[in-house]
Order: sequence, then structure tokens, then C-alpha cells
Amino acid sequence: MRLAALLLAASTFTTANPHMAVNGWTSAETVAAGSPVTLSFEITPRRRIHVYAPGADYQVIAVTLDALPGMKTEDVVYPPSEIYHFEPTDERVPVYQKAFTLTQRVTLGADALKGRESVTLTGKIAYQACDDRVCFKPNTIPFTFDLKVRTAKPGAQMSYVASNFSSGSPRGN
Repeated sequence: MRLAALLLAASTFTTANPHMAVNGWTSAETVAAGSPVTLSFEITPRRRIHVYAPGADYQVIAVTLDALPGMKTEDVVYPPSEIYHFEPTDERVPVYQKAFTLTQRVTLGADALKGRESVTLTGKIAYQACDDRVCFKPNTIPFTFDLKVRTAKPGAQMSYVASNFSSGSPRGN
């Protein structure tokens, strides 16, 4: 499925830092009021690095979108995690150590699109990465998706093409 989405993509973006690599894309290049768009983030932790999954008592990796008027977001969908055994403290925590994908559906209302030819979705991926000896300072990776606005017409068909995904430099460690 990911390969098909990337092959149909008009543009994709990859960013990397010492902790992970991130690929991001959207399910559509255009958006219409009331039509959901799925944001996808494929995250690949570096060798010997893990990030926390839901259920951990630490900073869980999260996608946060900046609010727009009339925007509705669904919960981020997390894949199954694995249990990591941190031997020095005999602690077991849910983590991601291998490539995984987070998705989030977004629906924009007429208020967010009124009078616009395009709309920009911005946000960040927040996480805390650790290796087998140390946890690094929490970090964020900002992102931007630019989508064209399409006026809804009866019987109109949505295209399945990725939008631009860009990121600034990671902040933090």
C-alpha cells in the first residue's frame, strides 16, 4: 500500500536526523470541504534506537497538527508496538525499533477553505529517542503539507496523489 501511494505521489519528502528518518505524504493532492485526507508518516528509527509507543510512561511519539478554523482531526492510528527490556532497571516498555507508519485523518470544513486556492497544514512530530544506555532530550520535527482546494461538484472524483511534505531542521538533541 505504501509503495502504491508513493508511486502515485506528485512529491514526497524525506527528512533524517541522528535518531530517525521520516517520509511523509497525504492521500490526496486536492481537498474539498467535508472530504477527509489522510496524513501518513513512515518513521524508521536508526540502528539501536527506539521511540516510545502508546502505553509507555515516557514521551510517546505523537503527531500534532496546528489548528485551522473548521478542521476536524481523528486520533492518530498507531501500529502494534513491541516490548523493550531495559536491563539496567529491569523495565519493560512498549516501543518502536523498526520502521512503522503513523496515520491521521483530517477533514476541513468550508470555513477553512472559503476563498482559498490552497491550504497549508502544519504541525510537528514529537518524540523521545533512546538507545540501550541513554535517553536523549525530547525532540520535534516540524512538517508542512500544501494542498490545493477543490470546489465540490456533484459526482466529482478525488485524485490520489501525495502533496508536498517539507520539514525544517529538527529541534532539540
